[in-house]
Amino acid sequence: MTDRRLYTAVIPSGAFDPASGRTDVRKQLSKLAGLDGSGDVTATGTRPGEFTIAGQFRGKYAELATTELTELLEADALDTVVLYGVGASTPEDGYYAPERGSNSRIRPESPGALAFDGDLSKEGTRASHRRAVGTNPKERPHPWGNDTTGYVGVPASAAKVQWLTYTRDDTQTATADDTVTAEFGDVDRFDVEAPPSGFGTRPYLVYDLPLAEAGNIDAAVFDTYGRPRTDGEGDFAWGQVFRSDHTVRGDAVLSNGRLRVTLDEANQTTSAERYTSGSWSDVALGVSDWQLFDADLRYPGAAQVRARLIFEDSTSGDLFELEAALHRGWDDLLLYSPDDLQVPSGLVTRLDPIAASTVIDPQPERTLIARSEL
Repeated sequence: MTDRRLYTAVIPSGAFDPASGRTDVRKQLSKLAGLDGSGDVTATGTRPGEFTIAGQFRGKYAELATTELTELLEADALDTVVLYGVGASTPEDGYYAPERGSNSRIRPESPGALAFDGDLSKEGTRASHRRAVGTNPKERPHPWGNDTTGYVGVPASAAKVQWLTYTRDDTQTATADDTVTAEFGDVDRFDVEAPPSGFGTRPYLVYDLPLAEAGNIDAAVFDTYGRPRTDGEGDFAWGQVFRSDHTVRGDAVLSNGRLRVTLDEANQTTSAERYTSGSWSDVALGVSDWQLFDADLRYPGAAQVRARLIFEDSTSGDLFELEAALHRGWDDLLLYSPDDLQVPSGLVTRLDPIAASTVIDPQPERTLIARSEL
């Protein structure tokens, strides 16, 4: 049987045999290593293109993996996700819209064994559709600069990259402005202002991408669950967040593989790291009396993640709200006042090392475009 990956979550097939009690640890299949499990994808028999995914996880991170997969099956900021066989193609390979997810303990006395199931609706395949990023650029004035470059990130492994008009009636080959390196792959960056005259202000970037490349350079939100990123055995110990109503049990982390920002509400701290030359390094934030007061995850997407942050002046008790957006391939956070208020100078100093200088927010949305529309 073939292990499958649903976006960033791996579902092992036959890794656990309930009848025999035999377990096979499948290391390195997922960022949540150290798991045993079983899973399958079957047609529901109701309407063409509808599938049920079901299985179980056992092991030290079974509860975390099940929670993550259930959220993915009910994601509120992802349009479609890929499902494909790991190392071998399957008849089900393609793009799916998650529709429902649930989980339960296999036995109350076995906290390390959980079952999951969910419904998927097939939207297409690489033969019928292309991946795309829709844009809706807006200017977001802020005190950290006035650059007008609005980069949209696309995996450098993508092919046949084209600009497509919002009305989907014209295309033109797209050329990247530059290429940058993220933790799990390179990112080609395209300026949203680059399409030729006549393409309007809300163009799409359309491209062909192998299913196995999905998610490698995406923006993401993680919950640390109060643990370091990797445990003593080198296994990834955080959980990816797919719903805006996720209850954060540790710290929330915004990441795009180039910048990682940790929001620690309990200790009212904000910290950051950058990825360069194959490793992460701490970023020293500016010194001021402003500290994190509240973090509200608004949009755990793929082309971008967004959060509403409230900061407090520890001396005066004043509060100030900022919108934070992290896009694929960007070096910094786009920060701005959602109410167009003047940002306090101390807060400007505090966040300056990780604040983007551009005022252009591409508002990228990952989607699918039928090849018949190109």
